[in-house]
Amino acid sequence: MAAEGIDIKKAILFGSYAKGTAKKESDIDLMLVSSLFDKNNDDCIGRLWRLTKISNYKIEPIAVGEKRFIEDDISPIVEIARREGIEITI
Repeated sequence: MAAEGIDIKKAILFGSYAKGTAKKESDIDLMLVSSLFDKNNDDCIGRLWRLTKISNYKIEPIAVGEKRFIEDDISPIVEIARREGIEITI
């Protein structure tokens, strides 16, 4: 991600892969937390999606700003990632 100019503070695997219940058709839910996503940054989000295309896996990147990740108490997906997710190194 750094090569693409995206400074990721946290990468959190969640969903079926984190729970150990993934099937062949499952996608990989990956929440990526960066201060760049605190602003509306469509360019960075587009780069994330392009990076997923170079993988043989079906990766679903979820871009979340640092402030939102810390403070959001409304979004179910952020709450699930916080509660059930596994922080990984990328």
